[in-house]
Amino acid sequence: MQPLLYSSRFVTGDREVDAQHRALFHMANELLFAHDVRDDPDLFLRGLAFLARYCQWHFATEERAMERAAYPGLERHRQHHGELTARIARLQATSRSEGPNEALRLALHRVLSDWLSFHIRILDQEFVQHVRGGTAGASVLDPAPGEAASKDDLSTVSEDLPEDGHESGWKARLRRLW
Repeated sequence: MQPLLYSSRFVTGDREVDAQHRALFHMANELLFAHDVRDDPDLFLRGLAFLARYCQWHFATEERAMERAAYPGLERHRQHHGELTARIARLQATSRSEGPNEALRLALHRVLSDWLSFHIRILDQEFVQHVRGGTAGASVLDPAPGEAASKDDLSTVSEDLPEDGHESGWKARLRRLW
C-alpha cells in the first residue's frame, strides 16, 4: 500500500478547490499511514468520521457552486458524491463493529485511491472547464453575486496547506479537529 500522492494531474486551476483536494489527500494519508493512528483504534475511528464530514462539507460546497453555474453535469456529480459517502459510511460501520484492521485500511485505500483519481481528474475537471468557459478567471467556489461567502469550521483545514506536503502544521490542525 502506497501513500496517495497529490500531483499536478489533480490540479483544477482553482486555488480553493485545489487546496480542499490537497486536504483530502493529506487526511487520507494521515489516516492510512500515521503510526499513532494505526496504533489507536479510537483515533482511527475519529479520523475516519472527520474524513467523512470533510467530504460531505466539500461535496456540499461543490454542489452549491454547480447549482450557481447551472452545471449540466450536477446530478451525475451529486450521484458520485453520494456513492463515496455511502462507501465511507460502510467502512465506518465495519470499523466500529470489527475494529480497524489491515483489511479495512486496504479497503479504505482502494476506495480513496480509485475515487480521488477518477473524481478529481475527470468529473471535477469537467466542472472547472464548464465554469472557465463561462467566466474567465472565475473561481468555481465563488459565491454568487450578493451571496455572502460561508466560512465554517471545516473550511479552515484547507487554508495554508503546503504545496509539497512536507510541512507538518496541517497535521496538528487535523488532530485538533478530529
